[in-house]
Amino acid sequence: MGLLEDLKGRIQQYQATIEDDRQRIEEYNQKITEIDRIYQAMKSEKEQLVDEKRAVQTLADQTYDNWTGDLYSNGYAPKVEEDILNGSFRATIHAIDENMDALNDAKTRFENKISRTEGIIGTLEAGINSLWNEVENLMN
Repeated sequence: MGLLEDLKGRIQQYQATIEDDRQRIEEYNQKITEIDRIYQAMKSEKEQLVDEKRAVQTLADQTYDNWTGDLYSNGYAPKVEEDILNGSFRATIHAIDENMDALNDAKTRFENKISRTEGIIGTLEAGINSLWNEVENLMN
């Protein structure tokens, strides 16, 4: 009876390990879903900022022959381009890009943890996933 009890105990350990892994995978999937939600919100904000920057650039590029005054001479003061276009807009868009890259990296880590539970094929899948993450971050 000792061998039978030992085998039953080992089966229970394996079953407990499988259940722990399933719970961990579910937690990772929940985190991936939340990261995706945040990423999409940031992507939308970035698109809006890029559109606003284009609109300001169009406005800054216009000249007005009949417009006179101390600060403006046939166009906007250089501060529009320096402070707004090349300053705050660019810095904000860059910060969003960095945050989107960090979210991509975190998502990839969780996806890779899930993939690694699938043996050698999962390990290869995780490597491919990491490479795609780098490509996406470069394109961002």
